[in-house]
Amino acid sequence: MKDIGDKAGEAKSYGNSGLAYHSLRDFNKAIESHEKSLEIDKDIGDKAGEAKCYINLGIVYHSLGDFNKAIEYHEKSLKIFKDVGDKAGESMICGNLGYIYYNTHDYIDYNKSWNYVERAIKFIELVRESDITEELGKSFFKTKFDVYDLGVDVALKLYETTEKEEHLKNAFEIIEKTKSRELVKKLNLKETIPEKPENIKFDAVERFREVIKNKPKCTVIEMYQQSDRIIYLLLTENKIKLYEQKIDPDVLEELIGEYFTVSAYLFNKLDRESSEELNEIIENKSDPFLNKLIGKYGRGEVRSMMSKVGTFHAALNEVISYIVPEKLRTGLDSIKTDYLIVLPHRWLHDISWEAAVINEKPLGLRYNLIRNYNLDLVTSNLNYSHHPFKNALIAFNLYKKENGLKTYTGILEDECNAVKNKLKDYEVKYFSKEQATWDNIKKDLHDASLVHFHCHGSFSPENPLESSGIELYKDHFISAKDILSEKIEFKNHPIILLRGCKTGRIGTDNIGTMGDEQMGLVTSFFTAKASTLIVTGWSTYTEYGKEFSNYFYDSLLEGKNVAESLKYAREKIYEKFGNKSRDWAAYMLYGNPFKFI
Repeated sequence: MKDIGDKAGEAKSYGNSGLAYHSLRDFNKAIESHEKSLEIDKDIGDKAGEAKCYINLGIVYHSLGDFNKAIEYHEKSLKIFKDVGDKAGESMICGNLGYIYYNTHDYIDYNKSWNYVERAIKFIELVRESDITEELGKSFFKTKFDVYDLGVDVALKLYETTEKEEHLKNAFEIIEKTKSRELVKKLNLKETIPEKPENIKFDAVERFREVIKNKPKCTVIEMYQQSDRIIYLLLTENKIKLYEQKIDPDVLEELIGEYFTVSAYLFNKLDRESSEELNEIIENKSDPFLNKLIGKYGRGEVRSMMSKVGTFHAALNEVISYIVPEKLRTGLDSIKTDYLIVLPHRWLHDISWEAAVINEKPLGLRYNLIRNYNLDLVTSNLNYSHHPFKNALIAFNLYKKENGLKTYTGILEDECNAVKNKLKDYEVKYFSKEQATWDNIKKDLHDASLVHFHCHGSFSPENPLESSGIELYKDHFISAKDILSEKIEFKNHPIILLRGCKTGRIGTDNIGTMGDEQMGLVTSFFTAKASTLIVTGWSTYTEYGKEFSNYFYDSLLEGKNVAESLKYAREKIYEKFGNKSRDWAAYMLYGNPFKFI
């Protein structure tokens, strides 16, 4: 580079050498190379290169344990980024300085750390709120997630040292920024794109508290999983409380692996098809989690376990005992609330919180239990104006396979006919079998006040947008992706009941564990501006489903809201079948619990 007079190339070459020496832990040579690069960048007036050199020097000195130098060089690079208006650079340096002041012995200063981390997050938010593509937004966030995680840690440390609730609120707000952001953007919950970092607001808690002022008492449990603990923040109308549970990743993996396997393969003793499918999987050894169970208990015992509902409850309660702190159990007992809203995180979405026994009673029988993905979505669902109930749309396409053939029977359709008869005082559009086509149904979806699908559902976590869906006539599969691509928009923000298998299952895309952008039928219907969904967590059985629909609609037509009606249906099925069934807990409520007919 010297020979051809390429000063910029020479500076870059020295910088790359410095990085290589740093990776080899030859810190003196790394410093020497970065200083040569810095000298050239200054000489040619390359401000971006100069800032990069300061960053690299700061990182080397941090590795050497010379934190004064590390801070000095980071602050020099920060000044340059400010001068040239490089927000991404400012964000990176603020994040680095926040980490140094949070985690470096003798330099720990949580207030300084918070000031830097808050600035870093606001710069990142400015980019995320800007008019960029969904994929670019996810990709950008993936590289910045550690800053949000650090922000949660710093806010909780400040709460620990000061006991000021404002720090819990800050932790809550940062957690909210990691959840379902693309869904929030699709719903246009932000009116304007902020122009400056200082215009980025952390006010999800205030917006929620404002919208529930004249509602029955609601309590929110915000959940957030880190590598070694699960954080629970309990939000009421005037207080936030912190609970946390330390976890051993290896122990947790074992417990949730067993729970998810049992949940996936449990079958009714009379369900021949599922029994045969399980036998085939056992013989072919095609599921690694199932193979672990077989290694632990033996083939015969595993097959027997999978036909007993008690296996599911035992596996679930082992997980709950491990992940829910005792103080949270006590805290829930002391709060007088009728409506409990849970905001899970990552794999915690797949836990049956409805069936989880806390303080000797399942949550789904103790409270009107509502799920959602983040607090802004809760607020959005509650903000939808109430439209007078006018009409319902019912679609039936359910069949049994007998000798390889699809057979429709009157027994399977009885439930939909019963629902139609219960709604006789309203206009009902009814699509059965060959009428249950997407072209027929979508014409009337926009104006419906209530939608009841009784169809086969399916889900695969590998591709949640395309695999999550319901089956209409002639195997026409309507996926979560199809609903998005049709750009449906519900005018009346309806109640939607998806009476099929696994209609409430969700998964993440390639964002993986970095943040929590869930996708499935629920998120697609939310995007279409449905306000309330009742969906299933697993494959359900006809005899319990008929009972559920009967009790649910009776309660709804008596004037109870959707959450009260769902809880009533759960209670009645549980009274009748007890722990012989888990299907009383299969039905999950997302969205506005106060909708009524």
